[in-house]
Amino acid sequence: MLKGRELATEERFYQKQQEAIRRMDAEEDMRDEEEEEKRKLVGKVREEQVVQQRTIHNARLAEIKREGEVMAQKAAADLEQEKRQRIEALEHEQKIRAEFVEANSALLGRCAPHPSQHPTPPHSAPPHSAPPPTRLGTPQAHTTNRPVSQPSHTCWVAGERRSRPSSTRRRTACSSTPPSRRRTSS
Repeated sequence: MLKGRELATEERFYQKQQEAIRRMDAEEDMRDEEEEEKRKLVGKVREEQVVQQRTIHNARLAEIKREGEVMAQKAAADLEQEKRQRIEALEHEQKIRAEFVEANSALLGRCAPHPSQHPTPPHSAPPHSAPPPTRLGTPQAHTTNRPVSQPSHTCWVAGERRSRPSSTRRRTACSSTPPSRRRTSS
């Protein structure tokens, strides 16, 4: 009987040992399943975060692209406006220049002698240089074969001084005083 008792004790010990092993395996399997679930959950959360970050990044890229297009459109509009302004300025300058030329030609027409009034000699003498100064600083007497000219009258046209003989003097636009020195009556 002793053997039977030993066998029964060994049997019980073996069964307890097997139960403990099964419990430990079950607990270990349960922990593995929990860890697997946690890993899946963490992976899912990370994937959602990556998708969210990609969406934000793509939205930023799209916004930067839109801003670039808007800036390019503004730059093109600014260039077009500058071009128009330059063209308008050139047209304005040309208009002013044309008016100035027209005004000058009108004034020259009033002040200039007519070709029929002063015929030019067929052979004019070459221009002579001024006589050398004397010791006192006055020029020496100098005679030439040139005809003596009539006294002249000064006509001021667009800031230039033009001379014409006094016999053809007109009182309208000509004066012996430059425009800047004339007195205006008020």
